[in-house]
Amino acid sequence: MKVNTTEITEARNRKGEFCGGCHNGETAFGHTKENCPKCHTGNIRSGAKGFGELSQLPPAGYGNRIDWTAAAAKGLINPVRSLYPEQPQGRAYAGELKFVPTWANFPAAVFPHEPHNYWLDCSGCHPDIFGIKKKTTKHFSMNLINEGKFCGVCHMNVAFPINNCNRCHPDLRRSK
Repeated sequence: MKVNTTEITEARNRKGEFCGGCHNGETAFGHTKENCPKCHTGNIRSGAKGFGELSQLPPAGYGNRIDWTAAAAKGLINPVRSLYPEQPQGRAYAGELKFVPTWANFPAAVFPHEPHNYWLDCSGCHPDIFGIKKKTTKHFSMNLINEGKFCGVCHMNVAFPINNCNRCHPDLRRSK
């Protein structure tokens, strides 16, 4: 890959775009000299041709403009669940969790683990992002999620944005 042949630049990554949405040194490893070989491998598949193949993946109107969940579900990609092959990957949990809000007459949020398991090992979220014990979700709030905490770590940067209540609260019925 040659410099300046794609719109993905180090400067844009450092601003939180593209890979930098998570690779900011806090959520995942950041842009430091010792981390360069993790992405800049010298492998031709990660070059311009490899990035060109991204245009064949299902588009999204958010994040880095690729619907990664749809791509994985269709078998177009086969992501690894960890960047560290020497780290054992936990057993994937495919169940759903329901978070009942404290607001009266507001439906529960549903969290499906299965689509997250396409590319995340349990240790990607637990315990750092979700350091919770069973039945202790009272401290979750939309304000914190909108500040980039909990679900907002990814869903404000990389994954679909939190601008459609029905995606997380499927039983929500809006008056017309």
